[in-house]
Amino acid sequence: MIDLNKIREDLVALPDMKRKQALIAVEKRKKMDEAKLRLDVAIGMALSTSNKANATEKKAFAVNQSEKEAEEHIKAKYKYEIANAEFNFVDDKFISTRKLASLEEKMMNSNISGF
Repeated sequence: MIDLNKIREDLVALPDMKRKQALIAVEKRKKMDEAKLRLDVAIGMALSTSNKANATEKKAFAVNQSEKEAEEHIKAKYKYEIANAEFNFVDDKFISTRKLASLEEKMMNSNISGF
């Protein structure tokens, strides 16, 4: 048997949890985008200041010079992916709870009508 009180509690709590997790994911996305911008700027600055002879060497120099920014971007992307996965988990739980509530309602209605 489905615990109706638990379903009601979840239906009240989950939308707020979903909103909070969405805001966390948005903030992590912003930090990831900022880290990507810093990486792009670091690569651009390294390319423009490089005295290397050809494009391949300039690119290698730029990648080497922007290692710290690349690591920051990877860390920020990882944190965003975790926050997004948490949001998806809460969203899935909310959808499942709504479906359970709908099924329970249909079962109660069929018991009342005699089917």
